[in-house]
Amino acid sequence: MNMGTPRIGFMIGGAQKCGTTAFTEFLRLHPQARLPLGKEAHIFDAPDYDDAALPETIDARFAAHFAEPWQESLLYGDATPISLFLETAICRAARYNPALRWIILLRDPAERALSHYAMERARGNESLPLLPALLAEPWRLRRARGDLGWNSSLRNHSYRARGEYAAQLQRLLRHFPREQVLLLRSAD
Repeated sequence: MNMGTPRIGFMIGGAQKCGTTAFTEFLRLHPQARLPLGKEAHIFDAPDYDDAALPETIDARFAAHFAEPWQESLLYGDATPISLFLETAICRAARYNPALRWIILLRDPAERALSHYAMERARGNESLPLLPALLAEPWRLRRARGDLGWNSSLRNHSYRARGEYAAQLQRLLRHFPREQVLLLRSAD
């Protein structure tokens, strides 16, 4: 690790609307854990991510999300739920730190999808009623393939796809051994 910059040691991932915010706030209470000020640093899924970036460059970008300087005795993590959904983010994380540990939160997929839909409606990112939005999802996701932009349908309209946990976990386990992955089921 570089002195003065944190190195990400763990990721809190999982499907959006699965309790990652509550879990992150709970974990912040641990005296040796540090998480970004805004919870989601979006290090590995950022649209402007440089795939050629060295770990030191990624560390510097990550350090900007903390108010205090890096301390070697602390464990730093990120809580960006979409990291599990995007294989690109998983690959980037594996290149950056093959020893990275994952805490994955999962929720009933139907409840998760409804909560995601309600959030996107409230944000103004979804204009369709629920059923048409669900029917449009496959087309929207095909059209957005590879688009990691902040307004991409991969982020905003992946209601059912983000609940396909088996496929996401298979992708994760292709890059990280099972011993580095903790699965938790969240309930309301």
